[in-house]
Amino acid sequence: MERQMRSKLFNHFMIMDRTFYQRHRTGDLMAHATNDVSAIQNVAGDGVLTLVDSLIMGLSTMIAMIIFVDWRLTVIVLLPLPFLALGAWKFWTISIFYCLYF
Repeated sequence: MERQMRSKLFNHFMIMDRTFYQRHRTGDLMAHATNDVSAIQNVAGDGVLTLVDSLIMGLSTMIAMIIFVDWRLTVIVLLPLPFLALGAWKFWTISIFYCLYF
């Protein structure tokens, strides 16, 4: 996947006109090509694996709590989760806003 993305980026660079290369420094383009493709590869590989692992572990933990502890206690423990998720999402959007504009 990484090789294919680098090939597409190289082909895109080859069709750009001369003014594009006059406006952007070659070193910056190379840095973006190297770092951005590597970051996408990390997210596509490790990010998906981490997401699947977290979902499986979370569901198996909830099922184990229901079976081995008590279903009422499990419900009480899981009630704050939507609020925690909403708070995390709100914090994430605020931090992205400050990163982009300040």
